Amino acid sequence: ESIRSLKRSDASDAIVDILLTVICDQGAKIKEFGI
Repeated sequence: ESIRSLKRSDASDAIVDILLTVICDQGAKIKEFGI
Protein backbone atom coordinates (compact mmCIF):
# COMPACT_ATOMS: atom_id res chain seq x y z
CA GLU A 1 0.00 0.00 0.00
CA SER A 2 1.32 3.43 -0.91
CA ILE A 3 1.32 6.40 1.44
CA ARG A 4 -1.09 8.22 -0.89
CA SER A 5 -3.68 5.44 -0.76
CA LEU A 6 -3.36 5.33 3.03
CA LYS A 7 -3.90 9.08 3.27
CA ARG A 8 -6.93 8.86 1.00
CA SER A 9 -8.46 6.05 3.04
CA ASP A 10 -7.78 7.97 6.27
CA ALA A 11 -9.52 11.04 4.86
CA SER A 12 -12.54 9.07 3.64
CA ASP A 13 -12.72 7.18 6.94
CA ALA A 14 -12.73 10.48 8.81
CA ILE A 15 -15.57 11.78 6.63
CA VAL A 16 -17.54 8.56 7.17
CA ASP A 17 -16.96 8.79 10.93
CA ILE A 18 -18.26 12.37 10.95
CA LEU A 19 -21.32 11.45 8.90
CA LEU A 20 -22.09 8.47 11.15
CA THR A 21 -21.71 10.66 14.23
CA VAL A 22 -24.09 13.26 12.81
CA ILE A 23 -26.63 10.58 11.83
CA CYS A 24 -26.42 8.99 15.29
CA ASP A 25 -26.86 12.40 16.94
CA GLN A 26 -29.92 13.11 14.79
CA GLY A 27 -31.32 9.67 15.63
CA ALA A 28 -30.83 10.33 19.35
CA LYS A 29 -32.60 13.69 19.08
CA ILE A 30 -35.49 12.11 17.19
CA LYS A 31 -35.84 9.44 19.89
CA GLU A 32 -35.76 12.07 22.64
CA PHE A 33 -38.53 14.14 21.04
CA GLY A 34 -40.45 11.07 19.90
CA ILE A 35 -40.79 12.39 16.35
